[in-house]
Amino acid sequence: MASLHAPEPGPASAVLAVDPGSSKCGVAVVDSAGRVLFRGITPTSRVAALAAELAGRHGLRAVVLGGGTGSGPVRRALEAAVAGMPLEVVDEEHTSEAARALWSRLNPPRGWRRLLPAGLRVPDCPYDDLVAVILAQRWWAAAPGDASPAPGAQPDPRNPDSPPPDLLPRY
Repeated sequence: MASLHAPEPGPASAVLAVDPGSSKCGVAVVDSAGRVLFRGITPTSRVAALAAELAGRHGLRAVVLGGGTGSGPVRRALEAAVAGMPLEVVDEEHTSEAARALWSRLNPPRGWRRLLPAGLRVPDCPYDDLVAVILAQRWWAAAPGDASPAPGAQPDPRNPDSPPPDLLPRY
């Protein structure tokens, strides 16, 4: 895939990442230091309007889209909503597993659920927004020069001792 990582003039230091789905999309705005400025889940029919709103609120450098099955309609909607902004497709391989591991670290089991093996613990809510955070982190990790997040900003889903990113509550 061709890279759209071109240096941008001005203060743009965040990307909007979208995990596309047929009925809902995970959305996150992550800055170059790895801080999550926004994360949420929105109906697919509203993702373009939300993208335009977030582009106006945050100085976005690019839009990052997960390249999974069904990303075509979301891509077309985003291209229309944020015309002129670079849109880059990022590989979604293993992002759901990484997001589930991140969800588990952010939501440690309580009570009797602590007795369940980790493989049997199932998230009690959608975590598409965490997939979007991981997509943004992958984009920043591939960005040239000093644009990648600070060390420790990206949790390693295979290492349960790695710190979670600075995540805000959902909006």
